[in-house]
Amino acid sequence: MIDTLRLGFEKCEVRRDAEIQIVKPPVKLTGQTTEGSALFRTVNGWQFGMKAYINTNEFNLTFHSMRGKPYAFIQFSVPKVLYGRNMGEVDRQGLNVALEQVESELFDLGVYVSLKDAYLSRVDLFKDAETERPFAEYAPLFDLLELPRKPKRGYGTTFLFSNTQEELCIYDKNEEVRIKAKKAREPIPELTGNRIRCENRLMSKAKIEAALQISTAQGLLRDFDYLEEFYAANVGKYIFLKDISALPLPFQVEPDTGKKKGHKKQSYDKNLLKAYIAKDGDQKAYLKSVQGIVDRSTYLRTERDIRTTAAASGEVESRFLELKAKLIG
Repeated sequence: MIDTLRLGFEKCEVRRDAEIQIVKPPVKLTGQTTEGSALFRTVNGWQFGMKAYINTNEFNLTFHSMRGKPYAFIQFSVPKVLYGRNMGEVDRQGLNVALEQVESELFDLGVYVSLKDAYLSRVDLFKDAETERPFAEYAPLFDLLELPRKPKRGYGTTFLFSNTQEELCIYDKNEEVRIKAKKAREPIPELTGNRIRCENRLMSKAKIEAALQISTAQGLLRDFDYLEEFYAANVGKYIFLKDISALPLPFQVEPDTGKKKGHKKQSYDKNLLKAYIAKDGDQKAYLKSVQGIVDRSTYLRTERDIRTTAAASGEVESRFLELKAKLIG
């Protein structure tokens, strides 16, 4: 249920030999430089710089100045801390273990802080669905969705609806695991079946407090049972609230008219859609028919949009209902 956490804190104890990297301000050609901002304090006094950090395989800790005051933020994936990669269910006990494990590692590196008392600045809630078909066959459904005040971006195997405060992301989880393994030059794990993940990311302290009525990691532990309820209600409200019949399904694609080799402008008619359905959704045959009556730009747009006509045979509806059942219950 919980993936990424980002926790912020203003005060901590730092050992003078802590394994922290400090980024100093650049030196001008004249040799003039500045100390930078106060980042953290040891027994030797304040340490200054542009920022300071500790990066490990499990977390990223950053010290920097905000509005003239020193702050620290630590970000990590709870499942990765527990299982070695960001896959797997996390319950209340698992969250507690992850917080204590990261806190212990910080202690060993020379940073003493109570993470349970730290405030939340990002919380990612998620659910994985083992689906009947590959991600690409659900893409037409996501193509149809438009969320209020959350512009959509599509990246092939990912659909992201976002603003500065919140993100809803639906993506091919198996493909993400493969890509990360390739980038890290690690062996690609054997993955079976089809896995789609839906994440609800709360991206600021104010948003988390308003949405969850929780402000600290301790609050997450206390009200852990509420997280699943909130996730289901919020994802359902934005993505699965409407009945599939209420979505703007393009049962007949209506492209812009265009000329082809001096012919008069022409547009689609119902016969093309009937031909598509008659061929059991044979997209190649359909597009071949379309190609003969429109210009190239219209054809290319149609090639992208025509996938959504699968709704005519009920395919999108069945996939919508499958995802609704598996992602929010």
